[in-house]
Amino acid sequence: SASKADRLKFAFVMFDEDGSGKIERGELIKILHSNFVDDRLGKEVLEAKADQIYDKLGLGRKAAITYEQFMQLAKTHSTLLYPAMVAGSKLVKATSTKPA
Repeated sequence: SASKADRLKFAFVMFDEDGSGKIERGELIKILHSNFVDDRLGKEVLEAKADQIYDKLGLGRKAAITYEQFMQLAKTHSTLLYPAMVAGSKLVKATSTKPA
């Protein structure tokens, strides 16, 4: 089974569509759209979430996100990138602590 770091590296490579080694704003918006697809968020809300990520990283709104910054964000603010993963892990914990 792959480690969390390996899964995050794989995710970074997958979302870096142009292979530049960085995630540009358009690629970030696609990540957010994919992760929040069930919420059916509009473009304005996705843009606001992207702005929040740039703010957390201390970057300008047009900057590209490096692998190191992506990993930092995943460690410190994982719910911005992976809300389903966080909810899923809570569900697993909740169901594993119930008596049989």
